[in-house]
Amino acid sequence: MWLKQSATISIFSQTPWGGEYAGKIYGFPIGGKCFINRDCKVTPIRRYLAEIAGSNRKIRKRIVQYIGIAIDEPDRYEDFDGKHKVSLLVKYGYTEAMAREKCKEYGLLSPVYEISHRGGCWFCPNCKIPTLSRFRKVHPELWEELRKLSKTPNLCSYGFKYGKTVQEVDELLDWEDRQLTLF
Repeated sequence: MWLKQSATISIFSQTPWGGEYAGKIYGFPIGGKCFINRDCKVTPIRRYLAEIAGSNRKIRKRIVQYIGIAIDEPDRYEDFDGKHKVSLLVKYGYTEAMAREKCKEYGLLSPVYEISHRGGCWFCPNCKIPTLSRFRKVHPELWEELRKLSKTPNLCSYGFKYGKTVQEVDELLDWEDRQLTLF
């Protein structure tokens, strides 16, 4: 459902190569500056494509990446050239909502959407408080892991959600859970 725990700990415990944080541990991704996409998606894809093509330029030029970005996400597909990176959703005018319905129609909708409006890493700083609250209820074992990770010495940042520590977010979630719902 969310990124597997072992992968998370591996990412969490990496160290920057240089700069002001050299020798420290990355820790939690910083909201708005997430390295997860770069390290867990883009880099492995590039390595895989290089492995397939090797030094053969003809093969490299023929590789096409089909990426699931919808027509209502223009900022995400503006740099696609339509030749090496293609979104069939954009090509056929599908919005995110239309793609979701099509996945639902064919039984391909991820179970993550049963408890959340978005998928992603289970430690994402961009999750909204209600999403984190549901996550904490459904996966208390992973929330406990966040608490433990937050006590790791020598982190680049102890901020978990836009500068708030896991403990501060925990308090916000307690308040969220106490709220009455009228509907």
